[in-house]
Order: sequence, then C-alpha cells, then structure tokens
Amino acid sequence: MTNAITEMRTLARGAFDDLLDAAAARKFLPRHLPAPPISGRVILLAGGKAAASMVEAAESHYLDTLGLPPERLTGVAVTCYAHGRRTRRIPVIQSGYPRPDLFGVAGTERMLALADSAGFDDLVVVMLSAGAEANLVAPARGLSLMDKQRIGDELLRAGASRADMTRALGPMSAIKSGGLALRAAPAEVVTIVLPDGTGDAMAEVGGAPSVPLRITRQDSRAVLERYRVTPTGAAEALFGGDHDDGLSGVDKLRVSPLRIGLDAADLLSVAGRRLMQNGYDVRDLGLSPASDARHVALAHATLALEARAANRKTAILSCGRLLTASSRPGETGPNLEYALMLANTLRGATGIVALSAGTDGTDGGVGQPTDACGALIDPVTLQRMEQAGVDAGRHLDNNRSAHAFRASGDCIVTGPTCTHANDVRLILVNPALD
Repeated sequence: MTNAITEMRTLARGAFDDLLDAAAARKFLPRHLPAPPISGRVILLAGGKAAASMVEAAESHYLDTLGLPPERLTGVAVTCYAHGRRTRRIPVIQSGYPRPDLFGVAGTERMLALADSAGFDDLVVVMLSAGAEANLVAPARGLSLMDKQRIGDELLRAGASRADMTRALGPMSAIKSGGLALRAAPAEVVTIVLPDGTGDAMAEVGGAPSVPLRITRQDSRAVLERYRVTPTGAAEALFGGDHDDGLSGVDKLRVSPLRIGLDAADLLSVAGRRLMQNGYDVRDLGLSPASDARHVALAHATLALEARAANRKTAILSCGRLLTASSRPGETGPNLEYALMLANTLRGATGIVALSAGTDGTDGGVGQPTDACGALIDPVTLQRMEQAGVDAGRHLDNNRSAHAFRASGDCIVTGPTCTHANDVRLILVNPALD
C-alpha cells in the first residue's frame, strides 16, 4: 500500500471519528434540553442505543450546569446490552435488541410507573434513539411478550419497514404510539430524538411512545394483512369486538413539538469540514432513501469514476440506513455489503478510497464488541482478499461480506458507541494518484 493511499485511508477514518464525536450525547444534547419547571421534577425517560449516554449528558446539564437540586431529578433509561453508562441519579436497564426480552418489559414498566406519577408541575423529557422500538416493550392488556415477539419476528422476516412496524405493533402496546404521553398527562412532555431517518420517520423512532400518532387497530390489521401475518390467540382477540383504541384524551395532552438531536445535514457537514480542509471538493448527497445497499453502491461507483475521469479531487458523502436481503448475524450488514459491492465494482481503480460504517458501532453483528460496524476499501483491497484465498464476488453472492473484510484486514471495529446518528458513507477520489 502506498503512502498516499495510507494517508487517504487515515483521512477517511479521521472524518468518521469526527462524526462519532459529533454524535456523542454530551455534544448535541444540551442545546435541546428544556429549562426545568419552576417547582416540579424533571423526569428523564430514555430508550434506545443512545439512552444511557443521553441520560448521562442530561444529568450533567441539569445537576452541574443548571444546579438543579438532585431530589428534583428522576427517571429511567432502557438501552441495549453493552450500551450502559455509569450514571449518577438515573438507573440504566439493559435489554434485548432487535428482539425484545423480559428485561425490556421490566424497564418499560418502571418507565410507565414514573409517567403515571407525573403531575402538572413536572416536566417529562423523553429521549429516544434507534433500538428503542425493541427496548421499550409493554404488551397491551391480554397480550404476552411471546405474542409480541412472534408477530414482530414475522414482520421482520417479511421485510416490514419501521413505519409499518410502528403501525402494526402500536395498538398492541401500552407505551407505543403515544401511550407514554397519555400516561404522563397532565405533565408537559418534551421529546428529543436522535434519528437515523428523516421526515415522518423521526416521529416514529422507538415506536413513537410520546408522539400521539392516532393509529387504530384497523390500521394495525391492514399492515398485518399486507405482510400476510395472522394474529392468533390473544392477539386475535385484541382485534375483535368494540375496543377502545386508546386515543381518548389525546387532544388534551401537553406535548411540545419534536426536537431533533442531530440530523443528517449536521452529521455530514462535520465530515465535510475536515475533507475540505484537505483540498477535496465535497459532494454531499445527503440522506439516501432506504434502498438496497448493492444498488446504491453501483450508483456511487459511477459517481466516483466520473469524478476521477474529470480529474476532480472529490469527496462524495451520504448517510442513511440501507437495506440488505440477508439476515445472517455476524456475516453481513448493509454497510459491509455496500463496501464489498463498491470494491467489486471499482475493481482496483486507482486513487479511490471509501468508507461505509454505522455510528452505533455495529453492522448486522451478533452484539459483540468485536463486531464490525463497516469497512474501508482502497485500490488493493481485492488483492488482499485474493492473497487470503477469498473470492470477493463469491462472498458477495453468499452474503459473507464480514468474512471477506476480516480476511483483507479492512473491517472497522469501534465497539458499542452508545449513540446511533446514522450510517455514513465517504468516498474520496484523488486523480493525482493515477
């Protein structure tokens, strides 16, 4: 590997590390936290991969920066395994993801009890990030965790989107689709989300526990029918008869407009600054739609080759969750699949280095700190794979991109980052290296 390519790899990884730093709760959260009430409590309720770090940052803001008396601060955080942090006042409960478990049920029950205790003078601050949809689990009356798990598993296998998951499972939950906000009334509720999407998807992070989406059982049934998921037993009974959809009282809620912790534009601008300082013209593609990772890689390879042919020193940036048809934990993920498809398409084109990785520290892994969150590629990545006896095309076809990048030494491993702003992709094109 030449010194110039090594420098490009170092630059790409440095830009990614800048993104991780910007996505740390201590950096983005304080400016979004509301002022404490005059006399009531601040109740912090957090869910998702960034839940513990957001509570940690919120504790520092209220207790240290604002001097709030400790007895006026309470709450609970429910996060994913290996994403806990050492907090001072707020307990952190770790639970299953992507499949909910009984620890999530226990943590959610504690959260709902705190919401029930909220009075008019209290302020409830709900902080959500990706993962909350599994961490916050409270089956509706009559349903069991196993009922929810079965339906959720079938929807995931059928490829249901987050929006469809929210519509299908919301009415089956005591906390989703505004359930938490209803329980917190008459307290004021402020919601801060760390999104990995845009538009309506922001309101649906974590199943929208504090955002009343007015989803009915009829809406839920329509989604289940579309994915050919048949509710049985207690779940089937939930849809029968004349049931209350839990929407009464919505118009009287004291729910403030959603606050976005860090959006796609903020995230990519951080990387763009470093790259511009190093002489790159930045082409910011923004948030990619939820498309197949391989199709996006093909399109981006074309952009990179065009910049190279035009003799332009260019950085192509994008973010957003991509899709992969495989669900083999530890074998592939959308970032790894994108990177391997990109490498296989570029076939060693000189002067191009690329990075694709998840800011949460994993990419379709099995929940271990050694899981890859993505990969770096350069003009000799395929050569290193071949020297290790790995056929990149075959591994792409067999959905074994993680194995291919482990063989070439190109995996990015950060461990759990306790955040999840988005998946990011950086392509650096330097025609001078041809």
